[in-house]
Amino acid sequence: MHARALLPLLMLGLPACGGAVVEGIVLSPHGQPVVGAPVTVDGQACAAQTDERGAFQLSCEPGELRLHVRPKGQTEAHHTLAALEHQTYAAGLLTVMPTPPTPGLWLVDGPGLRALPRHTLRRTVVEGPDGSLSRRFCVEAGGDPPLPSSPGPVAFAERLPEGAPPTASSSWRAFKLDPEGCAYRDTRNARLQWTEGWKVKPVAEVEQVAEGHRWVTLQLEAGDWFIADWNDFFVPLGEGADNDRFGGAWIQTTAPARTVAAVPGAPRP
Repeated sequence: MHARALLPLLMLGLPACGGAVVEGIVLSPHGQPVVGAPVTVDGQACAAQTDERGAFQLSCEPGELRLHVRPKGQTEAHHTLAALEHQTYAAGLLTVMPTPPTPGLWLVDGPGLRALPRHTLRRTVVEGPDGSLSRRFCVEAGGDPPLPSSPGPVAFAERLPEGAPPTASSSWRAFKLDPEGCAYRDTRNARLQWTEGWKVKPVAEVEQVAEGHRWVTLQLEAGDWFIADWNDFFVPLGEGADNDRFGGAWIQTTAPARTVAAVPGAPRP
């Protein structure tokens, strides 16, 4: 689990000098320290920057302290506490995330973000001799290569469109591609009933980090995946030839290298 929840306000002991001391840690949603983030307090000159562990310490006048963490290029974090003189307090774990420059889903790449390349699924429909229809949505050849990624939890930063309610459900889905590169396939019988033949999609874990900004985590096993906005998944890219083309991003995850222990006298694989 990510370090998300704020720790309760704790009285940790007596500081070495007068005033109130506040300590805290600033992390990314996947638990990495945020280094060099400025921390300020409303109406006071006390300020600090996070160190290599994402930790900070402030020595302020007692009273109601409204802390603000405003790292460049990332969302802000805020925390308020009532501090007494000669006491040390823990502000807890404060979470910030890289800010996507435009609405949509962005792949988290270390401390920064990486735009998802544009790929396309093409829909083909084939009619069988019994009147049934087979429909497939497969990656279109000739585009950019897939985006490489390690298997396991893949993190994305999501920026909601302007005016979207913060509680809007996340519509992003990852479809595992079959050996033929198809993300989705189904069949319709003579009674006009569709039956899914292939659709594997993990559930996205979504965390609201700041207003209009969310963290989306997908657990992806090794293989090829197509990332699409479910709300627009069945909306064609255009008219004519584009009426059977649908947008998204192709991600390719590879299994980690297998380590084989050498046994004396045994043949190597």
